Amino acid sequence: MWAALTSTVIGSILARALLALGVGIVSMVGFSELLTLAMTRIQGLFGGIPGDLLGLLGFMHMDVPISAWFAGQAAALALSAATRFLPK
Repeated sequence: MWAALTSTVIGSILARALLALGVGIVSMVGFSELLTLAMTRIQGLFGGIPGDLLGLLGFMHMDVPISAWFAGQAAALALSAATRFLPK
């Protein structure tokens, strides 16, 4: 009786853990590709700017808000995936 009960409980926990892990990995791989595409596009937009203006933007640390935005989006996705697919 205990063997059947423990195998059912362990099987259920293992199935939920693998489901959460699989969904998390797929979500992060897809979002990583999306972030890479967005960063490439943003870098392309900065490609036509003259060097003096790029130097001024670097002096003003304009890369920090862009990096913060990308980090915030990644954190929001991780929290969304964790709360959606993990048991409550």
